[in-house]
Amino acid sequence: MPIKKISVPIQNAISGGAALKAALVLAERHHAYVSASHIRQLPVLPIEGHHPLGVVMMDDHIAELKKAADEQALALKEMVAVILTAAPALGGWSEREGLLPQDVSIDARVADMVIFAKCANAPAEDQSALIEEAIFQSGGPILVVPENAFDAPPQRIMIAWNGSREAARALSAALPLLKDASAVAIISFGASLSGAPDASAAAAFLKLHGVAAETRTKPRSERDGEHFLAEAAAWGADLAVMGAYSHPRWRQIVLGGFTRDMLKQSALPVMMAH
Repeated sequence: MPIKKISVPIQNAISGGAALKAALVLAERHHAYVSASHIRQLPVLPIEGHHPLGVVMMDDHIAELKKAADEQALALKEMVAVILTAAPALGGWSEREGLLPQDVSIDARVADMVIFAKCANAPAEDQSALIEEAIFQSGGPILVVPENAFDAPPQRIMIAWNGSREAARALSAALPLLKDASAVAIISFGASLSGAPDASAAAAFLKLHGVAAETRTKPRSERDGEHFLAEAAAWGADLAVMGAYSHPRWRQIVLGGFTRDMLKQSALPVMMAH
């Protein structure tokens, strides 16, 4: 399916601006529309504790929170307008009240792709909770890019393959990008899941779509973010494609896993699908 709408959730100027710039790079290449959306966080007040001034104090506090949220939304809207000056026909702005991180994925359900940026100086909550929520709740692929590292469409794409449904969804979602790439590699770590198609089957599928892909196999013991990133760097990849959380999320949180390794790193752009 072609890329015609890209969703960019924007909750702060640092990572939101970087993600929007990356989205415009892809939008220009694929003649797509970029939807920059912002959630104005609803005030969340403690239900316990002693409030001597009662309702008056609570109302004043709510008013202060709403004012701060309105000021932040206005500042972000102005930032988006500046970035879109170079390509006004490619994007637009929307905002509404909601709760984070739950509501960040609502608008993304009617988009072909969601883009986030991981930036060193951005608020920590935008680096993890929002991205993970989008992976599970948006229903589509998530592209996470480093700051200032996505100034052109990717040309060398490495796919992590284990035969899972998550990997299959990522593979299909990435087809528009794969068709544009100059080189594609599929890497697997050990055998695919029992009865699932292996890397050569994935390569044969891509060939039907006009994409030539080489395959690589590494030991199962090297199936982690560190080894994958090393392979990607040696091969010269500028984008990784992979399924996200093909093992239960609780297991990855407690024991660690490939998905969480890739979400922690900020060197290589990565496209994920669950």
